[in-house]
Amino acid sequence: MAPIARIKARKRRVKKPNPDLPAGYVKKGDGKGGNKPNPDGDASASANKNLPEGAYAKAGGPIPSDARPVRTIKHNSLGDIAVFKTPSENIGCDIQKDSLNCGVASYRESQPHGKSGQYANWWVDVDAQTVGPKNDPPAYFPQGADINDHAPTETVPYGTTVYYGRYACHSAHEGLTCWNSNNGKGAFITRERTNFFG
Repeated sequence: MAPIARIKARKRRVKKPNPDLPAGYVKKGDGKGGNKPNPDGDASASANKNLPEGAYAKAGGPIPSDARPVRTIKHNSLGDIAVFKTPSENIGCDIQKDSLNCGVASYRESQPHGKSGQYANWWVDVDAQTVGPKNDPPAYFPQGADINDHAPTETVPYGTTVYYGRYACHSAHEGLTCWNSNNGKGAFITRERTNFFG
């Protein structure tokens, strides 16, 4: 085959975006080509990340170039806590230097992850990849536990990626995708349940 014909054949084999999901999201079976850079220069999804269907395609990689810092930073005796919530107000997150945790209000009633004793498992620990109970109010609540200031918690619009330190989260109608950019561990959090990856 002539060199020009080979180049044309390669161009024909380029994988087209999945029409069933908005740009930047994963459908099962996508990402089989490994961790190749995408057009905007960020690492794309990789098959070894096992991203759940509907999760943000750049999750598990470095913080995307279009991400912006979380705007609300609260303070307690342990230091700074970046806080935000989704537009539905069903999911809120507390991000500290070494931890990312998100609370899912709907889990307290539907209990998709069961209970621990008498308390529903509704508090998602992204690094530990667990969903457990939490009895004291999180920092993203208006009167969060041990918080010295009560700045209003930022609402992150759908389609926006935010970060604090090594942690990033992408807000979408499908759910919230959060991950640790150092180790690739993350969670795709929806109203129905949480699926971990990495």
